[in-house]
Amino acid sequence: ASHQDMGLLYELNRRAMKEHIIDTFGSWDESEQRQSFEDSTDISAHELLFDGEIPFGFINIFEYEHELHINRLCIVPEFQSRGIGTALLTELIVSNPPKRPIRLQVFHRNPAANLYRRLGFKKTKVTPTHIHMVYKSIVER
Repeated sequence: ASHQDMGLLYELNRRAMKEHIIDTFGSWDESEQRQSFEDSTDISAHELLFDGEIPFGFINIFEYEHELHINRLCIVPEFQSRGIGTALLTELIVSNPPKRPIRLQVFHRNPAANLYRRLGFKKTKVTPTHIHMVYKSIVER
């Protein structure tokens, strides 16, 4: 994504995550959420996801020498449960040639946690707000 995409990234994030933020923290303050998102977002590290001309989400992955970290995988509700997350994560798992562990975290009551478990991600840590998970290839397990 590029600098002019910040508003779009935020809007996609708001549509996908607002319910989970309210469920986890009890409220949503629009200006606070926007500021927090903009402060924590390296736009160039985000890849927008499109269905034709329609943006429906984004993914942000940090690649390190010994692991990958999915910082954000965001798909708006009307595009969820269509196999998109499964396809993206399966492609990431298959195209990870050094077979580095793939880490992520998810809000406790976010249904995406079920997708991650189904694909083989294992719980490594639980905080009051998140489940931390890792996928390790069979070679590394």
